[in-house]
Amino acid sequence: MPMRIPRIFEPDVIEPGLQFNVTNSNAHYMRTVLRISTGDKIIVFNGFGGEYICETIDVKKNFVRVEVRSFDSIERESQLGIHLGIGISRGERMDLIVQKTTELGVSTITPLLTRRSEVRLSGARLEKKMSHWQKIAIAACQQSLRNRIPKLANPVTVNDWITSLNAQVRFVLDPRAQKTVSTFTKTANSVSLLVGPEGGFDEEEIKNTELANFHKIKLGPRILRTETAPIVAISILQSIWGDIK
Repeated sequence: MPMRIPRIFEPDVIEPGLQFNVTNSNAHYMRTVLRISTGDKIIVFNGFGGEYICETIDVKKNFVRVEVRSFDSIERESQLGIHLGIGISRGERMDLIVQKTTELGVSTITPLLTRRSEVRLSGARLEKKMSHWQKIAIAACQQSLRNRIPKLANPVTVNDWITSLNAQVRFVLDPRAQKTVSTFTKTANSVSLLVGPEGGFDEEEIKNTELANFHKIKLGPRILRTETAPIVAISILQSIWGDIK
């Protein structure tokens, strides 16, 4: 089996014929992990769609110089747009949610400030977390061959998030619900999915989802952890209306 051509993310505008230096962590990764040599091919994506076939023309200690040979407009995005609203969880749980939902093709992730959330973020701590989650999303795109990075929106309250949506279908996960996703026969190309934190939603937040026409759904007879539930739900949504078959 032929080896897969390495992929890296560079946020700048790129075009065929351009030469540029790959620096910082990407250069270190190419030199020490991938063992890139002059003449090797790499794929570069910048998050705007498509990918660039490049060739290394010089490998130095502090940078790797590459030349863009061609552009491939290939798209690997699902036809189903999924906006995940997720109650902020503790520790590495949010990291896992961002990573796996990105791999599964989520379009937008909005961390939610809920009344029962055990995590409170603001100021420099919030900025650091957002930067950390953005890096996780980029790495997940790099691994999963996505060429568009999902939008990581700034945290808002549940009620503010609910009032900002325009998706065709809206779901909120609730283990007490009577219905599952498979009971909905309507075809959709955009879905908003609301998942609570470890402590769940309070009564006012639940009432507001009802007023905003959210459908309560469950994922089966078992109670899933807050980091497991969105992964399972998005997998199901993609299998019904998206590109996981």
